[in-house]
Amino acid sequence: MGVAIKRFLTQVRRHGLRDYEGLPEELRKRYEPSTGRLFADTCKDERSRLRQQVAEDLYWLVERFADHGKFAERPTYKIMARILEQQCEVVTDAVVVRPKTGGDVVQNPSDPDATYDGKKGPGYQVQVCETCSDENSVQLITSARVETAVESDQNAVAPILEDLERKGCLPARIDADGGYGSDAKPAWPRRRALTSRARLPRQA
Repeated sequence: MGVAIKRFLTQVRRHGLRDYEGLPEELRKRYEPSTGRLFADTCKDERSRLRQQVAEDLYWLVERFADHGKFAERPTYKIMARILEQQCEVVTDAVVVRPKTGGDVVQNPSDPDATYDGKKGPGYQVQVCETCSDENSVQLITSARVETAVESDQNAVAPILEDLERKGCLPARIDADGGYGSDAKPAWPRRRALTSRARLPRQA
């Protein structure tokens, strides 16, 4: 939240100095440090209070510039509004920080499509399917699917199979890690990745 606010305020100062100087001095000073030093001096015990303060700043700025066409159309403003919607609730003009947001939320204002997984962390993941037949002299990747971190492995099976079928290399058997299974697919053997048993065609 703090980084999103700082980047928006940088844009306001650069493209509308009068608008920037019209903001409360206390708010401006709060976000003057560099991104790497932002709130660096805040002790652990004050983090909760600081988070609430930043959420209130976020809400105030989103409301303050909502009808300001010069800034409301900027990506930095839209990211602030998106973060506010994802991480906070507004109840009778009071901002409440959500205790849990799930993983499908902005992790980095510079990369708003990245999401979060409790085990893998923030960012992206790739689903990979490869051959693993002992009769192949080499094993090849037959399909790959890039996803954000929040996506469940269970949702990768059908698109991978569709891709393999579209390419004409659908195997008779696929081994997969247990995370790719569900109650509807209980028989997946445990293996590290989606791995097909397809044999590669022999070269003439």
